[in-house]
Amino acid sequence: PVSSTDAAALECAATLAKTDDSGIVISPIDSGTGLPASGPGTRCYHEPDGSGRLVVEYRAVTVGTYAIAVTLNGGRIVSPSADFRAELRHAPPVAANCFMSDQGSLGSSTVAGDDVHFEITARDAF
Repeated sequence: PVSSTDAAALECAATLAKTDDSGIVISPIDSGTGLPASGPGTRCYHEPDGSGRLVVEYRAVTVGTYAIAVTLNGGRIVSPSADFRAELRHAPPVAANCFMSDQGSLGSSTVAGDDVHFEITARDAF
């Protein structure tokens, strides 16, 4: 490990690239206060406890597999075993964020035994 003084001089950056053909790339943001409240971004920062550790944070808003590239002082960090990857899945639905449509026969007057239909749109916490 490097000293906390030496670590403080390191410049770190992280970029995520979706591994399909969508061309989605999540770039670093210039923020000392954290990731944006919504939307994608990455940031690297020095752990405030003086340990010399660097922390990488990222937020992706599109499900898929991402390759993660991290650089220190402009040089890319590589893993001997494989590229850094993250598999991002949908979060579970949250009932408070879901809604029923007023399309179809919901709320209309029907006869007992008739089908009633409507749509439910599921949303996660994000």
